[in-house]
Amino acid sequence: MPLDPVLVADTQGWLQKAANDLRGAEIDPAATPPLLEDAVFHCQQAAEKALKAFLTFHNQPFRRRTIWKKSAKPAWPSTRRWNWLWMRRCR
Repeated sequence: MPLDPVLVADTQGWLQKAANDLRGAEIDPAATPPLLEDAVFHCQQAAEKALKAFLTFHNQPFRRRTIWKKSAKPAWPSTRRWNWLWMRRCR
């Protein structure tokens, strides 16, 4: 079954936002003085956006403010396509 291009684009958008947060997390500790709290915040944001990408890819609705409470559990049944998309993003 071919992938929906809109779904792929939306998923890649979330992954790009997650990558930008990871970039911020890498830069913050190098500041003088190190911005460790900001780095941790960016890591948390990257994880949340990666989860939103996963849920988007699997057509699972989520609320913007309750992503960690309810959304993650029902989306996990099939990850083969997700792994393919994630590996494409990480190249």
